Amino acid sequence: MKPRYSFRGFIILLFIGGMIPLLVMVGLVVYRLQQSYLVNESQNRLIDFVQSGVKQYSGDADLTVLAVNLGERLRVLGADMFIQNAAGNPVPPSLGTGPWMDNAAHQSVRNSKTSMMQIIHSGSDARMVYLAAISDPTGKLLGSVEASLPMSEIIDQLAALRRWLILITAIASGLAVLLAIHLSGIITRPLKSLIQSAEKVRQGNLDTRAEIPGVQELGQLAITYNQMLDRISEDMKQQVMQADNMRRFAADASHELRSPLSVFRNSVELLEKASNQNDHTRCAEIQTILHKEADSMTVLVENLLLLARLDQPGEGAANQLHPEIIHPFPLLEEVYERSKILTQGQQLELLWTTADNPPIWADREMLRRALNNLVENAIAHTPVGKKITLSLEVRNDRCCFVISDQGSGIAPDEFPKIFERFYRSDESRNRQVPGTGLGLAIVAAIVRAHKGEIQVESELGKGTCFRLLFSQMDQPAIEP
Repeated sequence: MKPRYSFRGFIILLFIGGMIPLLVMVGLVVYRLQQSYLVNESQNRLIDFVQSGVKQYSGDADLTVLAVNLGERLRVLGADMFIQNAAGNPVPPSLGTGPWMDNAAHQSVRNSKTSMMQIIHSGSDARMVYLAAISDPTGKLLGSVEASLPMSEIIDQLAALRRWLILITAIASGLAVLLAIHLSGIITRPLKSLIQSAEKVRQGNLDTRAEIPGVQELGQLAITYNQMLDRISEDMKQQVMQADNMRRFAADASHELRSPLSVFRNSVELLEKASNQNDHTRCAEIQTILHKEADSMTVLVENLLLLARLDQPGEGAANQLHPEIIHPFPLLEEVYERSKILTQGQQLELLWTTADNPPIWADREMLRRALNNLVENAIAHTPVGKKITLSLEVRNDRCCFVISDQGSGIAPDEFPKIFERFYRSDESRNRQVPGTGLGLAIVAAIVRAHKGEIQVESELGKGTCFRLLFSQMDQPAIEP
């Protein structure tokens, strides 16, 4: 279903909907403040002029003197003035067109001896009227005075202010619309980038990543999105690697088991014939062949399963290990004692180390298997009477197992292939050398699972030297 609302449009409406009322409110506040200021200022000036004039009147002279003096003062303001005596009679001279207040108002002020401020009429005819009682210094009531100012000037100033505020509000509202459009574009741009990235991912491109915007929250969203893609990509790569491992395992197994299964099938047919002919000697020979082939197939399948487990992606290989504290030299002694039984006339030698070899954190059985494979490989390719040496070294603060021989060596162009499954360097010789061709591949997988390193040095006709390097206990490569 197509979305009904635009997020950018929502941001624009939200911004404008908040900004324009705010501008109107600010304009109203400014208008009211200015109106209050102008009215209060006019009232205060009118009251000050009247009160100062009344205070200067001593009360001994006729109210006419006060009317003359006060009229001269108020003329400057453009005000009207009118005075009544205590009996309510007008006191000349008056100023302007007053009075603006009726006799009842004057009488009320005289009776209460107070003052009052009032705005009468409205619009352009509005006037500000101040009415106050006149008393002598002893408090004796003498009369009342009325002074008034037209409010046309204030109204004109407020009208001009109102026009300016409307113009400023309109301009500010237009700018707010433009700013809202610009800001909405800035806010939605990273969202569009995320949408485009998600669309590319949907189409199958898992390598695409969203840009990291400067806005903190959107930037964190983009970072989290990219991290999610990294995790998905890594999981898919691991799944692909696992599928490849399974296909390779199936291909290797089918390839390597083809010959022994053929031997099994042929041997079973020969066994049936020999059994039908009661040839017990021939039956015994065929059974011996079947036992050897079964043992060979068992070893082959076990090696293939081990490689499949060690070739798991990520931390899958390390999870197959059961690490413990291992002292290197006693382990090498165990390998040496076992290897003495397997030698076929070669001189097997164990060199005692003089350096301090701290313990390592590794899987004992896996490490023993890797060392045994290297020794068996050396025995298989070293002529009778030649030497095979087992020793320990410390290289770059790492424990180094060294297996060297005086065998046939490895050609330089074969170095990249020696750790591949089922690879054998000399086909004419391989027909005489037993094995599945998985020994060095298993060694490399075990070292890789321990996050170690394997080094090879070889020279044709002079021998080969393998070095297995593992981190010591103060620098563990595998977490317990």
